[in-house]
Amino acid sequence: METRLFIVGLAMGAFAWLSRQWSRSGAVDTTLKAGLWHGFFCALSAFSTVWIVMMSWDSRSRFIAVAAQAVSTTELYPSLAAGAIFGVIGFWKGYGRGRELSGRRYFLNEDLEWADTVFSAVLLAAVLMYFVVQAFKIPSGSMEDTLVIGDHLLVSKFIYGTKIPFTSKSIVKIRDPRRGDVIVFEYPEDPSKDFIKRVIGTPGDVVEGRAKKVYVNGKLYENPHEVHKEKDIIPKEMNPRDTFGPVTVPADSYFMMGDNRDRSYDSRVWGFVSRDKIKG
Repeated sequence: METRLFIVGLAMGAFAWLSRQWSRSGAVDTTLKAGLWHGFFCALSAFSTVWIVMMSWDSRSRFIAVAAQAVSTTELYPSLAAGAIFGVIGFWKGYGRGRELSGRRYFLNEDLEWADTVFSAVLLAAVLMYFVVQAFKIPSGSMEDTLVIGDHLLVSKFIYGTKIPFTSKSIVKIRDPRRGDVIVFEYPEDPSKDFIKRVIGTPGDVVEGRAKKVYVNGKLYENPHEVHKEKDIIPKEMNPRDTFGPVTVPADSYFMMGDNRDRSYDSRVWGFVSRDKIKG
């Protein structure tokens, strides 16, 4: 989501810059140009608004948040439709008032003012979400009873290093993830979803499960937050959920498990989380 906010902010910033340049040079000097320019602004505004609303709504039905890799059709089509509708309305208004110089200046100044406001607000929000802190809501019970469904939390984005936008590189790292940390990361099998689990194994660790007990480097790892809520049908000595490994955690990767051990879809099933997929 933070990447998309950056895109919206940059688009509005570019529009504001162009508006300022063309206002000074008087380039928007006909009714057609006034209509096209105001129509473009209305289309951009409507597209951006619906896009942000749709991805925020969509995030509630998936996991913690929507990642920034791709645009889903459920977000794209309504956004394009809104952009087209409001673009036509904006063109009609701009064309109607563009016959006079005062009308053309009015739309340029109004659009410029709104674009500047949105650019500043959205870019600030994106910077905070990218580099400082981001809010999440827990919709599943995989981390019970530490985190329960409906919990709201703030995730530190800078402790493991600040990510450079549109890259997987991080800078200004305070420390690496440690065993026991609760972290948010991109789900390895579907980057459009974010998961939250606890770090059990760090790079180089050997992790093994024996009858619901977890061992790290041959020693019992006792997590005071873990719970077991399922009645066992398969003997725990034979259940791959309860007995697995040993596995060695690769370099720059982590072994993750939920505190609600019997109801958590985690590294026991889909493997390791690479360092560049961790969000905070």
